Amino acid sequence: MVIVGVLSSAIAAFFYVRVIVLMFFSDPIPDGPEVVVPSVFTGAAVGLGVVATLVFGIVPQPLLSLAGHAANQLFVG
Repeated sequence: MVIVGVLSSAIAAFFYVRVIVLMFFSDPIPDGPEVVVPSVFTGAAVGLGVVATLVFGIVPQPLLSLAGHAANQLFVG
């Protein structure tokens, strides 16, 4: 079992190390992909997500109350 595990790890490491070598130690293809600068809307969407995550992470009670009220309304028969 140990030998099979070591061999499997060596095979998997070969594939992962190959990706790292291709990413960092080889020259890019001339017609390869280009890095694009995100638009203002993308930055605004990411910023809004960060703010919402921080606000609901620090003060989750209003969101939990809203979810509890919605669940009560949905499941009251």
